[in-house]
Amino acid sequence: MRITIDKRLDGIMRAASDAQRKKCTRMVAMRAKGVMENYVPKRTGMLRRSADLNSRYDAGEIVYSTPYAHRQYNLMTSNRTTPGTNGKWDEAAMRDHGDDLAEFAEAAVARVMNS
Repeated sequence: MRITIDKRLDGIMRAASDAQRKKCTRMVAMRAKGVMENYVPKRTGMLRRSADLNSRYDAGEIVYSTPYAHRQYNLMTSNRTTPGTNGKWDEAAMRDHGDDLAEFAEAAVARVMNS
């Protein structure tokens, strides 16, 4: 999943220290993971928990790492054990909550830069 920072934030992020950039990236990646949570299939919960174990939030990487994660991500079917979930969960989450996530990112950058 790729999130592009709005042009209004480009200059601010260039002026930020490495620690500030990592903090902002971490905040947005963790929020994005939380938003995607309801779109990720949950039979046993292992797929959802795998993101907590293997993601690198400071680098903006959210990784679902179960042996079946890739198959579940690419499987588009209405026959899921968890209602409302399907493949391509990042796309579904961004479609439904992308504007909210962008607003959160803008606020996070402002908060980190002003602290």
